[in-house]
Amino acid sequence: MDKIILKQLTGESLTEQEKVKLDHWLRADVKNRIAYNQLKLAFLSRKDQFDGSMKTRVKERILAKARSEIKVHQPVSSGIKGWKKVAIWLLVACCGILFYEMARNNYLEEKAEIPHLIEKISLDGQKVAITLPDGTKVKLNASSKLITPDKFEAAQREVTLIGEAFFEVVENPKKPFIIHIAGLHVEVLGTSFNIDTYALNKDHTSIAVATGKVRVKASTDSSEAIDLVPGQMLTHARETGIMKVQNFDWDKELAWKDNFLVFKNDNIHTILSELERWYGVDTQLDRVIAEDKYFTGKYNNPTLESVLRGLSFVYDFEYSIDHKKVIIK
Repeated sequence: MDKIILKQLTGESLTEQEKVKLDHWLRADVKNRIAYNQLKLAFLSRKDQFDGSMKTRVKERILAKARSEIKVHQPVSSGIKGWKKVAIWLLVACCGILFYEMARNNYLEEKAEIPHLIEKISLDGQKVAITLPDGTKVKLNASSKLITPDKFEAAQREVTLIGEAFFEVVENPKKPFIIHIAGLHVEVLGTSFNIDTYALNKDHTSIAVATGKVRVKASTDSSEAIDLVPGQMLTHARETGIMKVQNFDWDKELAWKDNFLVFKNDNIHTILSELERWYGVDTQLDRVIAEDKYFTGKYNNPTLESVLRGLSFVYDFEYSIDHKKVIIK
């Protein structure tokens, strides 16, 4: 796996078998994807300063160290867990070796620094507005995380998203904006769109475009890019990797960013999961409610009490709220 990761990061072509192995490893655990994307950011931050001989030296040193590290840890680490440690170790080793080689070859200017990675996090019950170094605006939905450098110095502006966010990207044709998500990367020049990678109650990732154009392809470059225009949404099945383009309901996909809570033909379990994320509460369902009884409604910045009161009439239940616990009975 070490050779495959480094070939991908340094722009070498992967065989079909290598693409499949890398894709499986990235899909296996979100921590693998985070480690990979952080390593990629470290490479890209100084990509324009590498010459051929420096790339060769860096690869040889990292591969040599990775092989020795893997050999040492083989008795106690295997499979996905072992590769998590290798991926994180590679990130640390790569950054250190890159720094050393650039300094040795006078590639590192006196005041230049490798950008630091920053995590912006929104908890359950929160929405967080962020302005990135290039002026791009991001609104994180509840229970989401954005990993971004503190400055965009590479040829591309790259971030990683876990959860859901709405982006308004500042146009810069010389520096495409890349968002890494579960199994995909999204490329834009200047546009606004929503990305939903929530795993709970969903088996797919979705990208809905409000303005401009968005290009989506698999992280392993094993498929053709798909271009989306306003009003279109791409869904990506996590298990099969199948991508499908369709029109979308603007309220259902985008209204959350304006503090509208929207349900469209949702059953009680989907509704309660959304309430947990929206308000930062735990719910407990102490009675049977038919899963095929669906609800549609739209609330403008509602209180938890007002939503529960309306739902209680629809589903004929009583409820109580005790701090952060909601009991349906």
